[in-house]
Amino acid sequence: MCILNFGSLNLDYVYQVDHFVQPGETLSAASQSVNAGGKGLNQSIALARALCTAGGSAFCRDSVAAEVSASCGDSAAAGREASADGPAPCKDSVTAEVSASCGDSAAAGNEASVCSPDCTNKKGSVPLVEPGSFVYHAGCIGAGGESLKSLLEENGVNTDLLLQVPELQGNAVIQVEQGGENCILLFGGSNQCITEEQIEKTLKGFGPGDVLVLQNEINLLPQIVEVAYERGMQIFLNPSPYNEKVEAVDLGKISWLLVNAVEARQICESQNAVCESADEGTSAVFSGSYEDASAPSGGADKGTSASSDSADLYASDISDRPNPSGKMDPAAVWEILHRRYPRLSLLVTLGKRGSIAFTGTESVAQGAFPVKAVDSTGAGDTYTGYFIAALSRGLSLQKAMQQASMASAISVTRPGAAPSIPMYREVAKALGKLAQ
Repeated sequence: MCILNFGSLNLDYVYQVDHFVQPGETLSAASQSVNAGGKGLNQSIALARALCTAGGSAFCRDSVAAEVSASCGDSAAAGREASADGPAPCKDSVTAEVSASCGDSAAAGNEASVCSPDCTNKKGSVPLVEPGSFVYHAGCIGAGGESLKSLLEENGVNTDLLLQVPELQGNAVIQVEQGGENCILLFGGSNQCITEEQIEKTLKGFGPGDVLVLQNEINLLPQIVEVAYERGMQIFLNPSPYNEKVEAVDLGKISWLLVNAVEARQICESQNAVCESADEGTSAVFSGSYEDASAPSGGADKGTSASSDSADLYASDISDRPNPSGKMDPAAVWEILHRRYPRLSLLVTLGKRGSIAFTGTESVAQGAFPVKAVDSTGAGDTYTGYFIAALSRGLSLQKAMQQASMASAISVTRPGAAPSIPMYREVAKALGKLAQ
């Protein structure tokens, strides 16, 4: 199985501000930075880092080997016998961690993965960078966006299906206020240059058993869905930002719809239905806990609870927060969608209230892990990438949501979008400490 993310890539111009600029106001920013972003790029990196546990890619092995070297010396990282730099007890304990993080074959230095060799044989004209690199990113790189391609490759994502175009690279202007909330102004640029010819060429190497990941920051979304469905791919759609382009997509051809509370309401309205209840059907979603000891870096305050001054753990933009004045009922949304699109499954993220998922056979609620937020940019993309990766590895729906929730919680304790996405071993370590 291979995972193809046909998605956006952006340069994010991030400004730290006291408050969001108001109409007619000129506001001085405390700082400015330029980061890699775009929902597509963020989700590809999240997928690659989440799949470090299964893929055994060179990126996975190298990233763990760097930690081994720092802890035990270079000889231990190379897996050699004990020496002054790497005593046997240290080497053995780290080898166990490599195995847990990258798979037993990666710990042994082998080139094994979930995707290879089946993917290599099946794809033919779609070559892998190397065995084990089975997350692909397709789309368009514009003028000034060369660093985005390099970043994907550095994270083990295959970029052979990216197309260079002369249009200015897609970008976003992001304000981040003191509480960690953000608002985003998006310019499509190169992300709106996809053609029908490119779609056909990109998808021709994929088929049944492969996964397609889509967001709504690129053009020709309905056409991509049509071609992927014809090829038998499993399609995960994160329809953000929600607009009329999403309404042109045949949801009957989507396998999983991944939305926040606002998008769930918008989809419900697009179906000419009411998705509200007097008691708000999200009461089944419970709160989790997140201890300081579980946070690898930039961690949570011990005992912090989700509160009004904590950023939405799943926010990828300001609109991700549930509407406090509404009573959107995820179960009602599900009933409407399931009745009309029986093969569709639904995930709704609800910020501090956690997340809830529905399939044709089960519904699962997962609590949020409260943290002290620094920057919520890209947290929703982190959740999406980890969720899809976990399902692709065969984990249960509950386990997939738990891992995605923890990954998202860790990400908001760090600044930036792509830079904040944790490695799988960080997520596993945090969840392990909670279980103790």
